[in-house]
Amino acid sequence: MDLDELKKVQQQVQDVGQQIQSGVQLVESEVGAVTSDLSQTADAWEGFGEPAAPPSPLTRQFGTHIHAPEPSWSEQQEQRRIRERVRGRLRKRFHVKRPRD
Repeated sequence: MDLDELKKVQQQVQDVGQQIQSGVQLVESEVGAVTSDLSQTADAWEGFGEPAAPPSPLTRQFGTHIHAPEPSWSEQQEQRRIRERVRGRLRKRFHVKRPRD
């Protein structure tokens, strides 16, 4: 290699290094801005990472009584299949088009 080629390669390496350094500085400034924004809104993140509150027993839509355990997937499918069979029998018996619930 000639000395001129070596200087060109060295200059290219320095240019790439400067580009990488400017990119890193840009990322550092963005991260600093985001962390300062988060520190200003720390009260909004209060409880983040804590376990979620259990669902209210009033909103549970399963089971046949108040403290019924949550049915498994197979039990839910069995109940759905029974509902569909009963609905089909009622349609055959009364021959009236009724809206689905």
